[in-house]
Order: sequence, then C-alpha cells, then structure tokens
Amino acid sequence: MKAYPVPMKRILLIGLSFFFVALLSVLDSCIRQENDLGSQNCSSHCTTVSGKFLTDGGNSALANLNLTLSCFIGPSGSPGGTLREKATARTDASGNFNFTFAIKEDELQAYYQITMSIDKTKYYLCSSNADNTKIGLPPLKRDTTVYDQYIIPAKAFLDLTITNPGAIASSNGDYLGSTFISKFGNSVCGPAISWSELPGNPIEIQANQPVFMETVKVKAGNRIVTYDTLNLAPGQHKAITITF
Repeated sequence: MKAYPVPMKRILLIGLSFFFVALLSVLDSCIRQENDLGSQNCSSHCTTVSGKFLTDGGNSALANLNLTLSCFIGPSGSPGGTLREKATARTDASGNFNFTFAIKEDELQAYYQITMSIDKTKYYLCSSNADNTKIGLPPLKRDTTVYDQYIIPAKAFLDLTITNPGAIASSNGDYLGSTFISKFGNSVCGPAISWSELPGNPIEIQANQPVFMETVKVKAGNRIVTYDTLNLAPGQHKAITITF
C-alpha cells in the first residue's frame, strides 16, 4: 500500500474494474435501456458467470442478495449506446450465485457489470456515487465460465479531528494525509484524506475486517510514515485525533 501526498478528500476505488461503471453514471441520460432476459434460456455456446458474495472480511455469506447482470454496447467514452439486461440471480445461503446466458454477436465487445440490490445504509460500497451498487466484470466470451468472489463489508465510521490544521504550511511543502484501505469486491479500496482539508465527519470505512491506516507526514522537509490497523464493529464510530 502506498500513500500519495496529494490533497484529496476521497479515493473511490483502488484496483477494481469500475471504469465502466463511472462511465455509465456520466452518460446515463443518453443510454438506451433494453431487456434480454430470454438469453438465460441458453442451450449451447453459453457463458457462465458465477461466484460468491461474502461479508465480514470473507468469513460470512451474503445471502438472498438479488443480482442483475447487464452489458453496455457502444463506444467507450462517447454519448449513446445500449445498456441491456442479460440475466438475474439471487445468492443462496452460502452466498453463491450463478448466471448462465447467451452472448449475441453485438455483445462480444460489450462491457459487463453486476448490479446488487443491497441496503446502502448498512453496507460499505466504496464510492458515494449513485451507481455504487455496480461491479465491473472482465471481458466475456462465449463457451466461457468466469468465477470470482466479492466481499461487501458492513459499514463502520471514523470521526477525524486535527488539533492544529493551521500548522500545516502547504506552501512550504508540508503535508499530512492518511489512507484507510481494506478489502472490497475482489480487490481493495478506501478513503484517502488530507488533514488540512478534512471532509465532513463521519468517514465511512469497512467493518468486521482489518482496515490498514497509513499516515504520511511531511514537515520541514522530513517525511515520516506511520501505520495502524483498525477493526471496527458494524455501525461503530471511532474518534481519531491527530496533531501535526
């Protein structure tokens, strides 16, 4: 894990294939919606996307979670295109899910995603965007099986305070920032904050799993990095006070 001394209030995702999700949120008003759930009646050359949804750091199943798999057909980064629902599924008591469907000719170069029907007030979704219930998939082909596991943690909260923000002389190269990184989906993510411009409390982080806190302090040309590990219960608030 690395910390980058750049003032920013929130880092949305690290290592996850969510570019397609962010793209759709920008272009949503220009996208045509289609339904092709009949593709689940596939008998040959089928594509299977399966896996497991977990919580509590991967130690507990996320059961009875409704899921929709869809694809986006259109030029990347340009207005327009089609968002087509391809299949639906529901996780079982162990968190397992399975989509089996046929890929049409115009879907061979499409971008694929899974949308979760999940309680946003309870679960940590890494991004504050309206479309933060979507998980990007790798490129899909016919006659292919793809399997992956996704961790969707419960939420915990941080209340951050700095006693002397005025002591950070940014014009002289001073900096104080922290990242809070933990598992999410099939990778990691978490907030990154600059203590000289704190976002409003509370800050959401992952619960029931280790969250790795890295703080970078640059003062008078000296750089010091400190580490800590947080493990909060769902709904728990933890106060962190720091002095530059």
